[in-house]
Amino acid sequence: MGGMTLPMYVINATTHKKPHYLSKAILISPAGFHTNGRVTPYMHYIGNFFNYVLPCLVDHISLPDFMICLMAKLQ
Repeated sequence: MGGMTLPMYVINATTHKKPHYLSKAILISPAGFHTNGRVTPYMHYIGNFFNYVLPCLVDHISLPDFMICLMAKLQ
């Protein structure tokens, strides 16, 4: 389901006639399912930060081109 978040964002921005600021994207999705026994408290707090706090502070996050190139080389 994480792979659908970005296309939904682009479609939503386009329908509301707002710029989406994207030219390239790397979609990363975790393999497997996390259960309560395997989710550490650190993962829980970081997840809450990205889910609830970060959207209040910024409207989007973009990566510099060199980071995108670096991640493409790691594949």
